[in-house]
Amino acid sequence: MSKNEQGSVLLIVLLMMTVFSIIGITLMGMEANNAKQIAYTGSGIKATNLAEMGVAHMKRATAAILAENKEASLSDTEKLLQTALPSGIAFPINKDSSYPLYKMEDVDILATNNEEQEVIKIVFTSIGIAEDYQERRINAELKIARGEGNGEFPEPDKGMEVSEEDEITSNGPFLTPILYDSHLTISSNHNPVFEKDIYFKNGLTARANTEVAFESNLYLKGESFIESNSNIVVYGDAYIENMDVKQNPSGKGNQGLLCVEGTVRLYGDIESTVTITSQSCETITSAKHYSGIYAKEVVKPSEESDTEKWEVNTLKLEASYR
Repeated sequence: MSKNEQGSVLLIVLLMMTVFSIIGITLMGMEANNAKQIAYTGSGIKATNLAEMGVAHMKRATAAILAENKEASLSDTEKLLQTALPSGIAFPINKDSSYPLYKMEDVDILATNNEEQEVIKIVFTSIGIAEDYQERRINAELKIARGEGNGEFPEPDKGMEVSEEDEITSNGPFLTPILYDSHLTISSNHNPVFEKDIYFKNGLTARANTEVAFESNLYLKGESFIESNSNIVVYGDAYIENMDVKQNPSGKGNQGLLCVEGTVRLYGDIESTVTITSQSCETITSAKHYSGIYAKEVVKPSEESDTEKWEVNTLKLEASYR
């Protein structure tokens, strides 16, 4: 073999060694990256598991507080939860190291007395942090409700439009939910129609010769009066605190009437006859009737409700991962 041929073979060998070296280094780099990716993914899964542990911790803590204070009032229960539930406290998994851990943040407790029920919502974020400081978050909500509101008159919905009017002199129709802040008078010879829930914070007076229709629910808090020759018809439910329906002497015209197609709930003094009937309000108002309140069902929450208890098994959880 000539010297030129020997040089060519040597060059080819060197080139092949270089190529194989590059391939080897590339494969080693890919292997290292794969190992890092696997470790990163595993760490992310661990962080998610830690966040789930935080959610479970919060649910157990809430259940324990409710179980020990089943008959506490709504406000007392809210205070207990605000004081005792963990917020911003880290819970390391290993005693000898700070990480991994989970913690709960942005804890917000909402207590409402809404539509005959007392409701508590606990909104929070559970954070899981792995050894390499990867973190995962779970936004969660715990919710529990009880009873018939312990005989308390329901509070108005926060979405209602607030009105300062003290007299209505038009027939509407009124298309939105309204909270009347003052005692409201419906003037004689008017026939207003309310299509959504209406809340009278300080009562209502329906003057003589009025026809009032509530297509949804009616809330009458405070003292309310229905004068003679006036009909109020409610196609949903009615919540009444104090009401006086005027009754004419015999032979002196029609008598005042409140007719409820659904359930009427009575919370205070009712200076009227209350009649349970299966007849429709249309039938009752079109016939000769006695004054008073007519409804398919009558409930007195203050008489029927014992002290309601928090039932831990009704505690509900909703969560979203991010």
